[in-house]
Amino acid sequence: MSASTVIALCLLAVLTVYTYGQSSPTDLALRWAQEEVNTFELIAREKLPPTNAAQSEANDLVDSLKMAVSHCNIALQSSGNLTQHEACVKSVTTFAKSSLGELASEHWAVYGASSGASRIHLFW
Repeated sequence: MSASTVIALCLLAVLTVYTYGQSSPTDLALRWAQEEVNTFELIAREKLPPTNAAQSEANDLVDSLKMAVSHCNIALQSSGNLTQHEACVKSVTTFAKSSLGELASEHWAVYGASSGASRIHLFW
């Protein structure tokens, strides 16, 4: 690695630390909330079967979570209470995960039952 590459990487590292070091606690909380939504969205897409109905319900659930988290974010911006914001986001995310689990059990039961291996006449 050349000296100029090492200097550029060090400068990039310092600027990154400086940028995140200058972020307000509110900005960090908002980013964390967005990361929670993004993570949930990825999980929802993978946890449900690849049918149109299941993916449509995943979209609806993700949209509901986004709306709920946006209300938490608005409350944070108006009150500045980070503890309340964290509790709000965790609460709505937990509810969304619970709902996703129920949807997954319903959709996989239907999706799995439609496969050829589950049809009783194949075993007779």
